Amino acid sequence: ANRLRNQEVAGAQSGENWTRSLDIRATLARVNPSTQTRAAQLLNKTNQFNLRTRRLTEGEMVAWLDKPHRAMFTLNASDRFGDLGLIGLVSVELDGSEVRIEDMVLSCRAFGRSLENLMLCACAEVAKRSGAQRVLAHCLPTAKNKPTQEFLTQRSAWREEPMASGCHVWDANVALPRPEFITVDSQELDVCVLHAL
Repeated sequence: ANRLRNQEVAGAQSGENWTRSLDIRATLARVNPSTQTRAAQLLNKTNQFNLRTRRLTEGEMVAWLDKPHRAMFTLNASDRFGDLGLIGLVSVELDGSEVRIEDMVLSCRAFGRSLENLMLCACAEVAKRSGAQRVLAHCLPTAKNKPTQEFLTQRSAWREEPMASGCHVWDANVALPRPEFITVDSQELDVCVLHAL
């Protein structure tokens, strides 16, 4: 399936046209006992698209999530070539009037299909429902996560904080539209509200 995808993108008139032609379907769901092992694997093995390169054991991840002001979602995706599986995760934490993105991880086989933007949209939606004013994505640079840095700086609508290097911000009161060509099943995301401690 990946070979067919690569052949087709090489012949596409533009990357955006190719992405739109993929018929991408995505599911955002809260981490649960059936997905937590794979979520921990992604968190610990993904380097290129990894916001903070935070490493947690599965037990540490489950313990971190056991608070009402935190949530973590896995991202599954498929396209007309087949199922990509569980290829991303994003976690958020409510702190006063702000929601911080603690982790944003995406497998390298899913780069460049606007799934990155979908994860940012999910964070903004949760922040708004939770009564936050801002959403923060603070990228901690490493030798390997340059794709994450470039995405936030060049291909996202978030603004960089002038006094905080690597920190990108979104106003939670402003709608951040989901990519229109991705069909999203996110019932758990749509009812997620974080509660302050």
